[in-house]
Amino acid sequence: MLNAGSINVDTNALSAQNVNANIFVRSSDTSYYTENVNSLSTVTDNMGSFNIGELFEKKIDENTASSMVMYASARFATDYAITNAGDTFIGLGNNLDLLLNTVAFLTDRGETVRIRKTTENVFITEATNTQARIVVTVIFSIPLIIVLIGCIVPLIRRRRK
Repeated sequence: MLNAGSINVDTNALSAQNVNANIFVRSSDTSYYTENVNSLSTVTDNMGSFNIGELFEKKIDENTASSMVMYASARFATDYAITNAGDTFIGLGNNLDLLLNTVAFLTDRGETVRIRKTTENVFITEATNTQARIVVTVIFSIPLIIVLIGCIVPLIRRRRK
């Protein structure tokens, strides 16, 4: 996440409100954090792993719980792209899966988008003679019959006049 920022919460204040915070997205250990994105400073005091996404949960009563998901920046959900002289290097609009799964989680729908591993195996099946005849009949015969009916109907109507 470009310019993601960092989520810093007061755990004492959360505990006083009976709120649990669970980190589910963290940056890598080589990340750099700055609050002034226009600065070209290379100060390395803010390097390290930062919280980018957190889930806050509060139990209201025995059967009811409230959940909130917080991201450090909303820019990940835009179509913002890193460009230089008109060339797009990184398109950041591919975080749609994360956003959809977050909404699905909060509405108790489970995962709606999954990234599945593709297999290298390709299976080719050949049609039997019966299947081939059915396909040929559907592709050629039925349209031909419709065209013939379309030609014959006007001829019959002309003869009736």
